Amino acid sequence: MKKTFVIGICLLAAAITIWGFISLRNAALSEETDLYTALPQKPDLLFEIQRAGDLSQSMLYNNGYWQYWKENPELQLLSLILSETDTLRESQSGIATDRPMQLAVYFRDGASASLLSTRVSADEWRYWNKRLAHYPHLHRQYHKGVMSVSADSSLLARSAEALDKRESVMEGDTAFQTLSHTVGSQVPMSVYLCHESLNRLLAAASDSPCPELASLMRKGIGWSVLDFEIRERQLVLSGFALPDSKTSVLERMRVQTPATNRIESALPAGTVYYCHQNIDDLEAYRTANGKLSAIEDSMWRCADGSSTLAFFRQYFDGEWAHGFGSDGPFVVVRLNDSENAARDLQHLAEGLHAGHEQGAYRFGLCGFAASVLGPDALLQREFVSIQGQNLWITTQAGTAAAIANAPKLTDDARYKAARASMQTESSETRFYRLSGLLPLIDRQVSEAWAEHHIGWLELLCPFGCLTAQSEYSSGNLTYRNLTLSQADRYLSLSHRAQKAPSDYTATPEPMAEEPADSPAETVATEPETAPAAETPVAIADIPTPASAASATVQADKLAEVMLDAPAAMRPQVFKNHLNGENEIIVQDTKKQLYLISASGNIVWKIQLSEFILGDVFAVDMLGNKKWQMTFVTPSKWFVIDRKGNNLAGFPIALNPQASAGLQVVDYENKADYRFFIPRKGGKVNLLKKDGRQPQDWSYKSSGKDVEQAVQHFSAGGKDYLVCTGSQCSQVVDRRGRTRIATEGIGGWSKNPLIADGSGSSMRMVGTAPDGDLQFVYADGRAISTPIESGMSAGHSFGMLSDGTEKHYLLGDEKGLKVFNEDFELLVKDASLSVGGRIQYFGEKAFFHNSTDKTLWLYDRTKRQCSGSGIGCDSPHFTITTLKPHTGTCLLTTSDNKVMIYRLK
Repeated sequence: MKKTFVIGICLLAAAITIWGFISLRNAALSEETDLYTALPQKPDLLFEIQRAGDLSQSMLYNNGYWQYWKENPELQLLSLILSETDTLRESQSGIATDRPMQLAVYFRDGASASLLSTRVSADEWRYWNKRLAHYPHLHRQYHKGVMSVSADSSLLARSAEALDKRESVMEGDTAFQTLSHTVGSQVPMSVYLCHESLNRLLAAASDSPCPELASLMRKGIGWSVLDFEIRERQLVLSGFALPDSKTSVLERMRVQTPATNRIESALPAGTVYYCHQNIDDLEAYRTANGKLSAIEDSMWRCADGSSTLAFFRQYFDGEWAHGFGSDGPFVVVRLNDSENAARDLQHLAEGLHAGHEQGAYRFGLCGFAASVLGPDALLQREFVSIQGQNLWITTQAGTAAAIANAPKLTDDARYKAARASMQTESSETRFYRLSGLLPLIDRQVSEAWAEHHIGWLELLCPFGCLTAQSEYSSGNLTYRNLTLSQADRYLSLSHRAQKAPSDYTATPEPMAEEPADSPAETVATEPETAPAAETPVAIADIPTPASAASATVQADKLAEVMLDAPAAMRPQVFKNHLNGENEIIVQDTKKQLYLISASGNIVWKIQLSEFILGDVFAVDMLGNKKWQMTFVTPSKWFVIDRKGNNLAGFPIALNPQASAGLQVVDYENKADYRFFIPRKGGKVNLLKKDGRQPQDWSYKSSGKDVEQAVQHFSAGGKDYLVCTGSQCSQVVDRRGRTRIATEGIGGWSKNPLIADGSGSSMRMVGTAPDGDLQFVYADGRAISTPIESGMSAGHSFGMLSDGTEKHYLLGDEKGLKVFNEDFELLVKDASLSVGGRIQYFGEKAFFHNSTDKTLWLYDRTKRQCSGSGIGCDSPHFTITTLKPHTGTCLLTTSDNKVMIYRLK
């Protein structure tokens, strides 16, 4: 018996040991620090998410990036999962939302397939399985403690096989393993690029969103990895690649020592692009740059043997840059002895019979610096001069001298913000002011440069600046640092799509929530079908900011549309959810509403009984990524789908009638819309999607009508709802309670207020009915400053700013006046008759001149007005983007026509 007992104990111990080993092995699998085991094969693109909650939050509060991810086919799966993560964070306290995940992307024959994997417990899986059941196009599985999701069921099956084998396909990839040790543990996500599949990757996404990323993707490189962060107003990518000795693009600066950029302090504030390189070994650089053979050095050699190459060998101080500014392209080279260099430059000019004009030498051929530094230093026409410690090559005589005396780029607030996250030293630095580049391309940029850059520039133009740095001397790794900054210019408060990025906090302010009944008149129609929501977009002007070199613009007419009667409102833009392109909404004086394609075809027209008040907005009322247009007339609130049908439950009757147009706000970007409608008698209603008003909306009427659409702005974690009229002025919070007391301001003109600055320094700028300038500050101050009293009540107001200098524009039938921030008069033109809304195209402000029935513009950099030559018989025009057309478009009206132009 004793023997049997001992044997039993041993067998039990063995069973427990085996069970423990298996349990530990399974536990180790589900608790791994990586998820590579779930990959069925090497991906072409791998997103390794360290903390999903952090990534979701940062994208949510930087909505420009969030929208891009939602529209990118390869990233939609991750976007959806992160959206569900946000939902679970709020509804299920037991669900871990700050978890690691990975999204593997595979490209096949021009199509892509994605596989998302993350570790979850059995209890969590039940929640996730229920959530994901709302997306029938997605397949999902739970295997070995890992949840996997994909639209491709074969990927799931192969992933399960990989988990069973417990062998990661990435373990044998030495290049991947080398780079995987460089990723940051504190960043929300790292991105791996597999360059072995470069051709397939480029075939599936021919327009790279960033050439700096594309330049990493070269044959001969196994992988590159980038740490991905979204900071406030900035997207930051920093990481490494494994260069190959045959890759000259990466190798030509390998022996160059990173150093501080001294040239940037000499660049003019109007610089919209520059590429700066530190070259401490000129001969090694020339040897690595194989394209130099295309330029004959002998062409730049004098009879006595002196040459540009000898000049550079003696005076080159290790830095040079090429770029574009408002005065054209330029090349600038740092010199170590500018006094003697000027003497030898004169000697070279005499030996090569160069002309002399306004302090600059004009040689008979081009390539003064390119013969030494390579084709990037080649301009089509060259004036060479020395200013201070730098040699300048420009395309116009006198430009370098003007640059030397101009304000500097390093003093520009946008540049300072863009550089804030960059390293002090680098081998190469690039800066793109995206908002200023597009208009320069046709006039000042070489065809080859434009062909390489134009595609991704148009993708990124809603943002402000892109900065990129490279270091080529970190052992076997090439370091990259990229920062994409959101646009930092004032934008009209009345358009959510135009609003400048704001300061957010992780805990939003409470908003009016509790519903109360509201009378409604409904017209029942068949609703469209459902899941997944997006942010409301004002169907209005979405300007593509840009800088320009002259006071005029060029425009190509793309289409012309005949209406039954003249337009009664400015044309506005609507997104077609079927193809991602844009369409045009306009109403004529017969009260007919038109939907027009970007090519100029009328899709439909419907008869309304009243004129539309204010702007039209795009919303996803059903959460199914199908857009509807919403607006108000004096007596009704409409929501109309793309087919021209009223959404079920709409229109809703407004009694008392609306006194101004609609405003749509989605505070947390979850399609939980709030609709603000001013009513006769001074009331402002806040309505939810079902047409009911929350009980805790406590707006107190002043008794005077709100005559402009409610304007919304966020700064410092607070929301500001601005309700204005000619005799009223209130700034309230989400629940309608007073946010800023504005007793010192009696009323406002018809012009939308303009948001200037951010955070606690944010202020809202507008005018009184008589033209006085008025400021409302986030810190609670409200100030009225006489600047041009006596303007007509219907005057136009605008403000042009580059972040450092502001120009205030005031115009009416008596002319246009422009003042600086010190209220000094800069421009006065009494020949103009200005009316309607002032709109913007970079450093220029467009306005309607009824004297000659054309559009005119004011150029901030030139401080002058000029005619555009574009006919427009009413103030109804819009500057916008209009897919599939590239660049910035202008929509104008004249007689019974709507014209579509592309601006240059």
